[in-house]
Amino acid sequence: MSKMYRNAILAFAALIAVNFAGLGPVFSQDAPKVAVAKPKAKSASHSQSGEKRVSHGHVYLLRGLLNVFSLGMDDLAAKLQKRGVSAGVYEYGGWQSLCQDAAARYRAGGGPIVLVGHSLGADAVIDMANQLGQMGIPVALVVAFDPTAPSVLTGKTTSTFINYYQSDNGFGRAVHRGGGFRGNLSNQDLRKHTEFGHGSIDKAAMLHNAVIGRVMGLVGRGSKPKAAAAPAAAPASPPVASPHAETGAAPRAQQ
Repeated sequence: MSKMYRNAILAFAALIAVNFAGLGPVFSQDAPKVAVAKPKAKSASHSQSGEKRVSHGHVYLLRGLLNVFSLGMDDLAAKLQKRGVSAGVYEYGGWQSLCQDAAARYRAGGGPIVLVGHSLGADAVIDMANQLGQMGIPVALVVAFDPTAPSVLTGKTTSTFINYYQSDNGFGRAVHRGGGFRGNLSNQDLRKHTEFGHGSIDKAAMLHNAVIGRVMGLVGRGSKPKAAAAPAAAPASPPVASPHAETGAAPRAQQ
């Protein structure tokens, strides 16, 4: 490969990264999904006091393009984990396997299911909500950060869907109510918030706080793990008959 050709490829990759950060459209909003390695889900952490707590339910947070542009999902997951909430960060391309995981958690009594995603990850959580609806699995809350594809909600088991988007950034889109969807839908156009764009909306503290408030209202802070039951005490041995019992004499103290 010639040096000129290699430099051209690097320049094009850099241009895509700059555009995704909100500095001008270069590629289509409907970019094809890229299959990348699925990151390990982050496990629930300890509370601020250091005491481990177990929350009810699980929050699935899905990153967007190339699994590197949506690090606000990692930040939000860490904030939830510090509050005792079970939360994991995932690659958007694995949303179908995540549906199976969520269904298994629910059937095992795992508590409320919450879906959060940014960009292509937001598109994926819409697909997850619709798929889980077909599977009959309840979804307590879905939060989309600037979805990029025209989307229709059909999941009949989704309770609440909140869409934070910007109609003027070249990417964000409203989400529409479809047949079968009976939950609450809120499209919040944040075009007046010029302090963030498509590539940084997932990191906005005001939106993180709003999501955390809703999640905590659903799952609570978590509870202390139940202590293991103490082993049953051995039955007391019957008293040993004293050799002096018949005469009534007191036993001598052992030397």
